[in-house]
Amino acid sequence: MNEKRELMNIGRVGALAVALGVGVALAPGNTVDAPDPPRAVVAATPIGPAHHHIQVPKATVVDDVAAPVAAVGQPASEPAAAEVHISGGTISVVTVAGHTALSFRPTSGGPETRARSGRIGAVASQVAPPLALPPTLAPGPPGDLFSALIAVFVGNGDEPGENGGLLFGNGADGAAGQNGGRGGLLFGNGGRGGAATSVLPAGNGGAAGLFGNGGDGGQGANATSADGGTGRAGGNGGNGGLLAGNGGSGGAGGNATNDGTAVGGAGGNGGSGGALSGAGGRGGTGGNAASVQGEAFGGDGGNGGDAVSGPAGAGGNGGAGGSKADAQGGTGGRGGDAHVRGAGGAGGDGGSATGDRGYSGSAGSGGHGGAFGGDGGAGGTGGNGKGANGPAFGGSGGNGGAGGLASAGGAGGSGGTGTSTNHNGFGGAGGAGGQGGFGGPGGAGGAGGDGKTSDGSNGPDGADG
Repeated sequence: MNEKRELMNIGRVGALAVALGVGVALAPGNTVDAPDPPRAVVAATPIGPAHHHIQVPKATVVDDVAAPVAAVGQPASEPAAAEVHISGGTISVVTVAGHTALSFRPTSGGPETRARSGRIGAVASQVAPPLALPPTLAPGPPGDLFSALIAVFVGNGDEPGENGGLLFGNGADGAAGQNGGRGGLLFGNGGRGGAATSVLPAGNGGAAGLFGNGGDGGQGANATSADGGTGRAGGNGGNGGLLAGNGGSGGAGGNATNDGTAVGGAGGNGGSGGALSGAGGRGGTGGNAASVQGEAFGGDGGNGGDAVSGPAGAGGNGGAGGSKADAQGGTGGRGGDAHVRGAGGAGGDGGSATGDRGYSGSAGSGGHGGAFGGDGGAGGTGGNGKGANGPAFGGSGGNGGAGGLASAGGAGGSGGTGTSTNHNGFGGAGGAGGQGGFGGPGGAGGAGGDGKTSDGSNGPDGADG
């Protein structure tokens, strides 16, 4: 009894041609009668001189066997047997044994096509289009593993707060309440700290590696009566690179409003500069405070960042306080110091105060200049105080910083004014001048502030070095 079998001939096809799908025709079509026992006739000729044909060793016919398609691999170097899988009367898979890449499935139905013996060009013109590899066998994009490895060492952070590459790359900015990412070990800037919320503190700026700038600190959150009337502090700035880079600035403190007591948030401190080059970051400004019936306290300014070989950061200004009751201004931040060479940072100004009684904030002192050269930083100016029915006091000026070798001391800051509508007003004292370095002049003292009742005293001059 004859069974329905498909007859397939393969012309002059080498291993490379089979791998490329040339000269293989597997489109299911009409069947032909085949004598018993069933055989699959496979003729093949390796690429070589024309008209010399070599039959592939014995082919195997497997009925109703589902063979998985082999993974893409390297074909064997020697010709091998072919295996034909028939399921439901049609060819399902053809595998050239020993060639793990040479396993093919038929395409969609179409007319019967037979490949005849002959040259490749002649056969290719008569056969169906080459069979495409299944999508699961398609190799991945080249270099994926190499690219992933490189990304570990080189690249910017893209997720919030993510660090840069281990060697090169900038850190990403932080999300709310999150620190900024660090820069790469060799090169890269730190990310900015995330802003504060009513329940999360502000994030600090990310630090740099060897070369790069530190990230700025996050902004402090504002507060209302619903939040308790106390503003959140700003985040600290990140340090610059260990060798070179500027420190990040401190974040500003949040403002506060309240029916009762209101307190402004403090400013963040500035980050330090690099050892060979780089400025210290500026301190953040303190938040303002306003109260309807209670007391109001402005936030203090952040301190400036230090420097090794560069100018140090200035201190942040204190926040203002305003109330129908007592009000007090925030204190100005201190200027950063320069350790080897560079000028000291200036002190921040004191915050003003306006209330029934006004107590303005004192100013911050200036930082010291570098030991091998650098002027001292100037002191900040004291805040102004205003009162209604109670006294008012001007804030004192900040002292000047000492100068380095052959450098001048910083000038003292001026005192703030004190005025009151129905009461006494007192001016703030001026800050003292900084001492000069060896061979350098001392800084001038600051002038006292004016007062309704009395003026503030002038600050003394600094001694010469």
